[in-house]
Amino acid sequence: MENWPRFQQELAAVSGEARRVRLADLPDLWSRWLKEERIERAVAFLKPGPPDERVARAVNLLGDLQKPGPGDPERLKGQLAELDLAVVYGHYLIAQSGTVMLLDAHHQARGLYLLATHLLVLSSPGRLRATLAEALRELSQEHGKEASGFLLVTGPSRTADIEKQLVIGAHGPARLTVWLLEE
Repeated sequence: MENWPRFQQELAAVSGEARRVRLADLPDLWSRWLKEERIERAVAFLKPGPPDERVARAVNLLGDLQKPGPGDPERLKGQLAELDLAVVYGHYLIAQSGTVMLLDAHHQARGLYLLATHLLVLSSPGRLRATLAEALRELSQEHGKEASGFLLVTGPSRTADIEKQLVIGAHGPARLTVWLLEE
């Protein structure tokens, strides 16, 4: 957990949010959080499946979430832009920059990652890494040729137009929240 404080600090510096969440507290927190954030339409997409049972259990505790199966992201493309929240698995959390690494080896969910207004990333302490180099090295060892199918998300999407008008959420989620799941 030595990398957690730095991850939180770096993510906060780019307007992202990160908190530690005990699994026992998850159902109540989830219910309150949905109301506070005014989230009505949410989907969970955790493919490839999390290597950590803790995250799989957490998704079951979240209750009524649409969980697309194989091939379903194609069917959902028209609805993605209307989603309030996408719940996804953070394969690695990179402390050096407050970055989340998302796996998408078969490009099934890129629209989900880019079009949802709010991205909630679930991960566990064992997925924290100090640097991007460390995460990439381990990813390559874990997934071999499939290791190229990943996205790096560092905070909410920001861009400025030609008149230097800042736009939040133009090329990705307007909000990024990370929950580090603990027993």
